[in-house]
Amino acid sequence: SDLLLASLQSMDMKTAENALLSGSLTDLQTIAGQAMGRQSHFSLSSCHEHILWLLETYVLSASTYGEFETSPSALGKDPVFTGRVCFRAWYCLTSGTPDSTRWLESWLRDGLR
Repeated sequence: SDLLLASLQSMDMKTAENALLSGSLTDLQTIAGQAMGRQSHFSLSSCHEHILWLLETYVLSASTYGEFETSPSALGKDPVFTGRVCFRAWYCLTSGTPDSTRWLESWLRDGLR
């Protein structure tokens, strides 16, 4: 939520946490739309780079079923949860830029090869 607060000055902490952790896709679209408005061009920012680092470190590096542990002892390193939060943050930061989806898709494809 710190990334969203740093990038989207119109968003408060409670709204940022709701956007990342709960609610439906419709709720997320509403929150992202209110916060961002429309942008015509995607450019990678330090916030995007941090999201990519989180994806690479905690999601794409998962190589065994044990890493998908969802018990409280997993200390929040569940790749599914981390991926969901990262993709929701990406969407909030870039919902107005269609190029961002293609860019992220390309980055993910390259990372999975």
